[in-house]
Amino acid sequence: MILRSVESRPTEATEEKRLVPAWEAVFRAQQQRASGYWLIAQPDHAALAGDLAEEFTRGPYPHLEEDAVRAFRLHDAGWAPLDGGSERGVGTGSARPRPEPRRSPDGRPLSFLEFGPRDFLPAWNGSIERAEQASGAVGGLLVGEHFVRLARTRLDSVRDSEEESCLTRRFLEEQAALQAKWIASAGSGMTRERVQALTDVLQFCDLLSLYLCCGSEEDVSFPQAFAGQRPVLRRRDGTCRLEPSPFSDKVVAGITARLDRTNTEKTFELVLR
Repeated sequence: MILRSVESRPTEATEEKRLVPAWEAVFRAQQQRASGYWLIAQPDHAALAGDLAEEFTRGPYPHLEEDAVRAFRLHDAGWAPLDGGSERGVGTGSARPRPEPRRSPDGRPLSFLEFGPRDFLPAWNGSIERAEQASGAVGGLLVGEHFVRLARTRLDSVRDSEEESCLTRRFLEEQAALQAKWIASAGSGMTRERVQALTDVLQFCDLLSLYLCCGSEEDVSFPQAFAGQRPVLRRRDGTCRLEPSPFSDKVVAGITARLDRTNTEKTFELVLR
């Protein structure tokens, strides 16, 4: 689950706020203690990432074919057994029931960032499989490479048990074999360089969606670079303004959340330019 505090965060009154790394803003939002939480399913967050990608029409961002956008929408579909949620825009037609979230000993729902390899690796594999089903080799390549990058970062920065680290290393070995198979069948236009460029876009859309879902109101910078430019997002007059912007006009993004321990749902809407 992605957690969104029920408490609003007042924005600073200054004209220019300090830029913080987008991941830092997301981490901070997931760690925040609150009196209650809105819960956003990972498949719903992924669908939002794909919806945003579909609106990319300008700027330095690579052109996205339909199969890539489909893969973006499904890049967290494998979390459905844990989170519920839906696969909007891919013909599935219905949302899955939302399971009760896992909780810490004090009753706080667990964020997706608090799951270990025994939980997230099956979710990753399920997401890769679903993306390949929907978008063929391109889907497997892009979503697989996305999680390969996350796995490498995990091994470098998190102290898992040796058994858990072995599971992550095995995932990387399995992905190396699958990636070789998919790159051979994806067609001459899908080079390894193209895979890397499109995965950069996937990870940008993923992080942008996470930022929008988590409720942060900080101005943020993104780690990906496109034609030498790193996107930043500034919040002004109720609008999220991306520089450089991938949008030719304003985009209204919506995400549905469920209030923890209730059946109450709410759609949060944000305007992007």
